[in-house]
Amino acid sequence: IGYGTLRPKTAGGQIFCVFFALFGIPLNIVFLHRVGKMLSLLCKKLGKFLYEKGMRKKKIKFLTLLFFLATGILVFLCLPSLFFQITEGWSYSEGIYFAFITLSTIGFGDYVVGKQPGRNYFSYYRTLVAIWILFGLAWIALLFNLLTTVLEDTEKIIVKDLHQIGKVSKDSEASQQRRCWPAQFIPEEELLPPCAGGDTQEMESLAADSEHTKN
Repeated sequence: IGYGTLRPKTAGGQIFCVFFALFGIPLNIVFLHRVGKMLSLLCKKLGKFLYEKGMRKKKIKFLTLLFFLATGILVFLCLPSLFFQITEGWSYSEGIYFAFITLSTIGFGDYVVGKQPGRNYFSYYRTLVAIWILFGLAWIALLFNLLTTVLEDTEKIIVKDLHQIGKVSKDSEASQQRRCWPAQFIPEEELLPPCAGGDTQEMESLAADSEHTKN
């Protein structure tokens, strides 16, 4: 995130920081992916429950995304902001601002936990904040994945509907043009009456029998 409050000053420390980031960032991405999968299990269980209740798949996706979004905002933004208000002495809006800046990885560094003078913090305070950041980042990543999936599904539905509309329009136009054709340009099989499968040989046989009867 890079608040800027802790930074390497020596050349050796800066080189170590570069190599540490080269290995640490991919490992962090893998870890966040694992945590995101754990969080997605809740969405899958909710979707399965709603499906067993007979709800449609489109509605299930919408409700699952809404539940995941509302729960995440409550757990990772609203409640932590209240906690920071009590612990750091910030206003609630400042707590919301800090939570958003942190979880969005912007990290300006204008608000940092555990740095207020004259305040006594409990021993595992920063550890608790670090855990909140890890799970919050995983929630943000999974939320983006869910939104991407919903947008892709919506795009497929729109393309499919447009394709169907275009197909119906072409069929209607072709039918209208066929009605305007002169009779000599219409195929013979389309002018024949719909008898017994439209078999021409059978019709010729019936005509021959009729002629023989007359004779």
